[in-house]
Amino acid sequence: MRYLKNKISRASAYFLQKDRITNQYPRILEKKIKKCFHLEPRSPSNKFSNESVQKVNLALKNVAKNYGRAICHFILSATSDMYIDALIPDFSVTREEFNRYIAEKRPTLDGLEDFRRLLLVQNKDSEQTKQFKALFQKLSEIFIKYFSVNWIFHGKVSYKIEYLKVRNKMLRRVRNPEMFTYIK
Repeated sequence: MRYLKNKISRASAYFLQKDRITNQYPRILEKKIKKCFHLEPRSPSNKFSNESVQKVNLALKNVAKNYGRAICHFILSATSDMYIDALIPDFSVTREEFNRYIAEKRPTLDGLEDFRRLLLVQNKDSEQTKQFKALFQKLSEIFIKYFSVNWIFHGKVSYKIEYLKVRNKMLRRVRNPEMFTYIK
């Protein structure tokens, strides 16, 4: 036992001395990050090639549809129950009605216009629909802030980096749906 204690104390003294030496002469460590970009490297002469622009457009093609359906799926899942229970008293709707409304709208989300229509409160909407849209907007903010990164990295999304870049834009557009006209 005494032998092991001596060995441990010598090892810790050795590592402390080694740390002091390395701290005197700090080295810059390089991290090599594996980039998941789907863009191919551009040549200096052809800065904006058609192929790279097409790939970026392809990455952003279904962003609104995918975010909208993911938000609807989040609202209908058990994960959102805690948030819905906290928000429902502020709105004059029941959980069953709201879940029915979201389940009805989820398959019809096919793009930016449908997602915008689901967020934007219009004059011709009934009072109940206005409440549904306001609650949907609050839950969308919660999803984008706290759950979208997990959805992006653990879901079937192909363009993960692009979806992360668009996340903040989506949050701004959900907060202000009047300006929700494009995503680039």
